[in-house]
Amino acid sequence: MWRGITHGFIATASNRQLQAIFHMPHSIAAPQVSVIVPAYQATDQIGSFINCMRQQSMPPGSFEVILVDNGGNGSLAHLADNSDSLRILTQPKPGSYAARNLGVQAARGQMLAFTDVDCQPARDWLQQAEANLAATQGTLVVLGGRVEITPPDRHSHSLFAAHDRIYALDQQRAMSEQGFFATANLVMHRETFDAVGPFDEHVFSGGDMRWCRRATALGFQLQYCDAARVQHPARNSLGQLLAKARRTVAADLMDGAIPGVVDKAVARKKALRLLSRPPVGRSQWRRARNSGLPLRDQAAALFEASIIRYAKALECARLSLGGQPNRQ
Repeated sequence: MWRGITHGFIATASNRQLQAIFHMPHSIAAPQVSVIVPAYQATDQIGSFINCMRQQSMPPGSFEVILVDNGGNGSLAHLADNSDSLRILTQPKPGSYAARNLGVQAARGQMLAFTDVDCQPARDWLQQAEANLAATQGTLVVLGGRVEITPPDRHSHSLFAAHDRIYALDQQRAMSEQGFFATANLVMHRETFDAVGPFDEHVFSGGDMRWCRRATALGFQLQYCDAARVQHPARNSLGQLLAKARRTVAADLMDGAIPGVVDKAVARKKALRLLSRPPVGRSQWRRARNSGLPLRDQAAALFEASIIRYAKALECARLSLGGQPNRQ
């Protein structure tokens, strides 16, 4: 499988990229950690993310950032510096998992750290992750760090942000209830990734869940690390919430015999199942009540959860009629 990905990588990377990746000067010491970040239509977020990485408490030269341009960002060449700590690649194949796989192929670190370009890693994010991974003493471990959901704007009071603040990216809950960590904060040894294999490039969402479940099937343990923290802004519009819902439900329907192809019969059944259930479930009610947010935010989150359920049902119906999954 890696051979196919490598072939695709060589076919899409420029000569300059290939020279930078495969012909590094021997005098340049390999970093301990490679941070891999896909960027799609993220022009307004890239600068802030890079500033966070430049403020990391790990010594300069001990880590590298591999930013993979996945489209819609304009020219990023001006971001590169002479320190070799930031490298920029281009992955024309749509999808964050294709971008991450390309980044892994270029990575030189013994440890891989994945996050998103709209995240704000804490200053000691890498230091904490590395220390916790080292403390496992040879145990086959995949590390998931804390993802703190924050309002997208410090001055924003959008009620649409309430849904993510209650329901999104709870890494500890995702580990215990669903058996995965999100790539917003996912760390492992390079050997672990190589043993499990690449992310599934056929899906636009849920590839982290598929990868983690393959890892646990091979005997790797998921370990939560609260001290390795990143902040992630809450989605603050109905459009953003619905786009996420459509991506996730499409990924759920791609588990058939043909990779990347939606099972139409399963899509129809899922649509009916979603429509036959109450708009929100009991666990959603409990999580809203226990969130500590004001009542208006709890009510907004529950209302948004019901809209998302019906949006997923409509997307299932569309896919069952031959529609194609959307990237956004």
